[in-house]
Amino acid sequence: MNRGGRPIKFISKLEAALVVMALVSVAIILIPSESLRTSLTINPTDYPATLVDDAYSGGNSEVRWLDRDSQRWECELGRGANDPYCSLQLDVTNAEGQGLDLRRFDTVTIWTDYQGSAKHMRFYLRNRHSNYYDPSNSITTKYNAVELLVDELATGVAVDMKNDFSVPSWWLIRWEIPLAFSHPEFNEVSVIEVQTGSTVRSGTHEIQLQKVVFSGPLIEQSVLYQGVIIVWAIIIFGMLISRLLNMRSALNRQRQYQEELLAINQSLNLKSQRYKDMAKTDALTGLPNRVGIRNMLHKGLMDWRNHGAPFAFVIIDLDNFKQINDTYGHDIGDRILKDAARLMSNRVRRSDALARWGGEEFVLVCPDTTLEQAEQVAENLRAELEHSLVHEGESITASFGVASMDDANLDHLFKKADTALYKAKDLGRNRVYSDKSSESLR
Repeated sequence: MNRGGRPIKFISKLEAALVVMALVSVAIILIPSESLRTSLTINPTDYPATLVDDAYSGGNSEVRWLDRDSQRWECELGRGANDPYCSLQLDVTNAEGQGLDLRRFDTVTIWTDYQGSAKHMRFYLRNRHSNYYDPSNSITTKYNAVELLVDELATGVAVDMKNDFSVPSWWLIRWEIPLAFSHPEFNEVSVIEVQTGSTVRSGTHEIQLQKVVFSGPLIEQSVLYQGVIIVWAIIIFGMLISRLLNMRSALNRQRQYQEELLAINQSLNLKSQRYKDMAKTDALTGLPNRVGIRNMLHKGLMDWRNHGAPFAFVIIDLDNFKQINDTYGHDIGDRILKDAARLMSNRVRRSDALARWGGEEFVLVCPDTTLEQAEQVAENLRAELEHSLVHEGESITASFGVASMDDANLDHLFKKADTALYKAKDLGRNRVYSDKSSESLR
């Protein structure tokens, strides 16, 4: 204890958390991989079973149940086929018809009781995939195969699923499988099959599949280590952020206090609203800017989409404006922009919205307006500018590109109007051109 009788803190909460994290990291590194495994046990009697002979291959082998309840069966191989066989097929699909996803397992152990003269027995994990599986033909399931010694099956033989399984060449050739799909797959296993071996050609064989156990890592060690690294990176990054926030905490508190004062000050509120209005208004002409007409554009789009209301858009560009600026200076150019805005504002309909698009360009948003109506509105504005917008005895004119909405995409509408504007300029300026007209109105 210190002199005041309070206990001395030797370690902070953050330091304690770092110690715990370090201990957990060491434990994860040292933990045996065998303790982080999961398994799936297949008890054959829990699944529907079917006995199959080699009649499909032209054989005459006979297969029969010896004990249906324990799924013990007998096969008498015939001589009618080059590769006679009999097999037991377990349907391991669930109630929804989905097969087993065995990709997380790396080992399968098989126990089988066998009586007969064969040395080997086949084991299949039959996979379904849309690239090759035809629901009307069960043979199109991929035969992920392995052939095992019957002497080892009595005590259980472990098979490496990644390295020991292969796909028989007869199946690949029969269905013309591309190389990309010629490897074993275990994501949609619908049938587990035990079959007599390839080396036996005759005789009677008594078989009972007793148990199949799949096992694999609960989580890959590489993934586990990556997780530890990511957590440490988050901790370090969090500490840096925490230090930065602590260094700036005093400044943030002062800033918050000032914002609270501003929030209750009526005059500053009005000033803030004025700044907000200016953000939607062009400072030179007093017209709305792009932000100022955003809501109207959105409403026109919604009305067109939901109610089929026509919607038109016009781009207006003062002709040879750069030459005016270069000849008379930007002060004169600004005055002409303001005069143009005033003249057009006095001529547009109340339902329309005129805005400054930027530079010497203006736009006119025309809700509930057809292309033909918008062309006429644009022509009225063009005529007004030609007759009233004058500098030193010369008329200052404008070109107009008109477009109407025909799909729910404002970008397309803007591009069509812009293309029409360039066409109006190519035709000599001081004219109206629409995206669907073959010649200008003027």
